[in-house]
Amino acid sequence: MSTLLLLLLACAGDSDDTVIVPAKVSVDDACTEDNFGDPGASEAALEAIYRANCYRNLLGLDLGVLNANLNTAAQAHADYMQTEQDPRPQRAGREAGLHGRPGLGSGGGRRAGAQRRGSPSARSSAKAQAPARPSMAG
Repeated sequence: MSTLLLLLLACAGDSDDTVIVPAKVSVDDACTEDNFGDPGASEAALEAIYRANCYRNLLGLDLGVLNANLNTAAQAHADYMQTEQDPRPQRAGREAGLHGRPGLGSGGGRRAGAQRRGSPSARSSAKAQAPARPSMAG
């Protein structure tokens, strides 16, 4: 029974609506000179998307397109990862980049927001500056 199933699958049908697309046999055959989006992208980015699209086309996938906003975000992330070379998990999350470390949280708005939310440095400085509460004992 399984042999019959394999033979039927190999036939791929015999109706007139069966479409057989010739396979591209090499990556270079699959390369296309389509527009890849962001005209302001670097030469390296254009080469990377061009080569990736050769493989995507070879696999029958939609072509990738560069997006200026995503490129900017990816570059900012790469820059952050390059300066923040401490992979310890306890430095991740909301506290990452605070306490004199470069990167996330070093900008005024980010740091102020983190301190308002109660980062350890904000709590310790708030305790030091807070006036003593009057006692309710009578």
